[in-house]
Amino acid sequence: MIGAAALAAVLVAGGVGIGALGRAGAGAPSSGSAVAGGDSGPIRLLTGRAYAEYLAAQRPLGPLPAGSSWPLGVPPQGGYGAVGGGLLRPGSGTDTAYFTYLCAWESDYLAARAVDEASRADRARGAIARFFDSAWARRISPDGVWAAAVSLPLLTGNDAGVQYDRPDTCRRAGITLPPTRIAAEGEAAAGRLGALSAST
Repeated sequence: MIGAAALAAVLVAGGVGIGALGRAGAGAPSSGSAVAGGDSGPIRLLTGRAYAEYLAAQRPLGPLPAGSSWPLGVPPQGGYGAVGGGLLRPGSGTDTAYFTYLCAWESDYLAARAVDEASRADRARGAIARFFDSAWARRISPDGVWAAAVSLPLLTGNDAGVQYDRPDTCRRAGITLPPTRIAAEGEAAAGRLGALSAST
């Protein structure tokens, strides 16, 4: 069972590093998504190998939800691919694209559930399931634990896994969520995860 204090610590940890070359959006569009392109937000790399990987990975992933757009670059530090000193490991651009995709769809799913838009929630649920069926997701979590914790509970309408996963997924994409929103989602998810653990 996950303790509420441990969950809260995980949800508020992390941040976005500052690099150089360009800015990409971190503001939320009208749909409630945390994923938006634009001119404000953390500085991101707009050239180089990681950026080329990021652009190439977007096409096979498919579109983001309505109201979301791909941030204009790759976080140079503090993201999933950082190896220190501002260097990025090979594959970090691809990883950023996949985490961005999942962040967008998890955000859209939670926003749809909040306003009771069933068809929108169904589209997001399908995109999340397709994400976890990808070769990339199976490489990151070969034992399937990540998919089981996030995607499988959605089949029964339980969004606790998405609420728990979303802050870290978005952070790994270099997307900063408002701290108050993270805390509220974390509290709700902790309660549902605790109830789920107690019932099994």
